[in-house]
Amino acid sequence: MKSFSDILFNKVSLPPELLSSTEFKVLHLSDTPTAIYPAIYEMLAKIKPDVLIHSGDLADDIKLELSPYRLDQYAAVTEPFLKNLAKNSKRLYISIGNHDSHAFLKTLGNHFCILENGSILEIHGKRIAVSHYFENLPKEADYGLFGHGSEEKKNKHGKFLLDGIKYINILLLPSAKVYTVSYPYGTNHHRKYKNMTPTLL
Repeated sequence: MKSFSDILFNKVSLPPELLSSTEFKVLHLSDTPTAIYPAIYEMLAKIKPDVLIHSGDLADDIKLELSPYRLDQYAAVTEPFLKNLAKNSKRLYISIGNHDSHAFLKTLGNHFCILENGSILEIHGKRIAVSHYFENLPKEADYGLFGHGSEEKKNKHGKFLLDGIKYINILLLPSAKVYTVSYPYGTNHHRKYKNMTPTLL
């Protein structure tokens, strides 16, 4: 549960047991509006994830698919954002969202890896599928990380699905313990969601 000070100062609340864990950490974000970038940087400095996975829509308030004329603004904010994510993690993977520019992201060098939607990463003996779109997640994985299209269930194949819109997800390996922590207060407002069904954007 968020403390009053975390809400007031727009921070991410982290459980002490997560911060003290020495296990390998995989952190998952998705659909991040620019207003919460400072809170993300502060969180990453505390967690120090071994792997950071962003499942798309790096600047979710710009809505590039709806406003392609804002590409320059998108470029100006996502380049330093990705540099900060890379600086605060050992490995950074990005899945392209509908509000991202694949062409621009390919110009930014090799400090992160762009994944095709539906890619599977092998990490500490676990198969982790990543896609911006829930429906593109392959079935043959232990975990499915996604953004666009909020779904909350385990499917019949037994895959553990982690929704990156509703929560920041941290997977500890090898114990396979999953922490879900809330985004900063007001994140959906900054995403410009009119309600809690973000599948329309």
